Amino acid sequence: MWKKTLLAVALMGAISAPVIAETTDSQTKALQAQLSSAEQRIAELEQVLNEQNQKNSDLTTELRALKAEHPDLEAAREQSQHFEMIREQLATIGIEPFTMDRSIIPSMYEVKTNRGILYSNPTGRYLIFGNLYEVENKEVTNLTEQAQSVLRAEQLKAFETDMIVYPAKDEKYVVTVFTDTDCGYCQKLHSEMADYHKEGITIRYLAFPRGGERSQTYRDMVSIWCAEDQKATMDAAKSRQPIQAKTCDNTVLKQYELGGMFGVNGTPAMVLSDGSMQPGYVPAARLAPLLAEMAEKEKVTAQADTAQ
Repeated sequence: MWKKTLLAVALMGAISAPVIAETTDSQTKALQAQLSSAEQRIAELEQVLNEQNQKNSDLTTELRALKAEHPDLEAAREQSQHFEMIREQLATIGIEPFTMDRSIIPSMYEVKTNRGILYSNPTGRYLIFGNLYEVENKEVTNLTEQAQSVLRAEQLKAFETDMIVYPAKDEKYVVTVFTDTDCGYCQKLHSEMADYHKEGITIRYLAFPRGGERSQTYRDMVSIWCAEDQKATMDAAKSRQPIQAKTCDNTVLKQYELGGMFGVNGTPAMVLSDGSMQPGYVPAARLAPLLAEMAEKEKVTAQADTAQ
């Protein structure tokens, strides 16, 4: 009996051994294939990672170079945010900013607007209107007027074709005058036009009806700017003679608003070529030396700039 049992066991062993061997070999091959695939994927990922690291390294190098080239980049970004906040705040009160720059006052901005120059904190919540002065070595300098002069010179260019011009034959200087036909000193200035021309001073008129756009003076000035012969009509109005009422597409209101932006609060108001303003009536004999001195300063400044 036990011999039969041993024989059966032997037969079973002979049959199962190849099956087990085949199974083990198949599993090994499958594992090896998986391992090979994993190793290949790892190699691919390592290559991608190395390439990415190289790219990151290149980007880091480029970023450092950019930061070195533009060290004020972060400050510029912050300043841009300040500009946007100030612009939004000014819009709520109907003020249009032209340019913004850092003020000499720490943490404040100088803002050139359609209402003149103002100073603002970075958020636009706090505004200062008025003149800023610098006191140094007993000398007082109106910094706001200096900035305003630049603004006036720039803004006047847009109105050059709207001016009524009385040119000097031998022109040396050009003065822009905000005028009102009912103003006594405006009439006096106009009556002395020959004296200004004798000094080589060309007079260019812009309208500034002091009573505003609802006044009779405003309507008269519209009639002058709409007249076929503007200068003849201006001459008549300044001589207190009646003029023909006319209307047309004109810029009298814009000229009036420009004067307000410039700080004009009375007439005549003279704007010199450098943008500085001379309020009130100034006779030709007194104005000419002032213009000559200003021209000499401009010449010296231009020579200094050229030398640099």
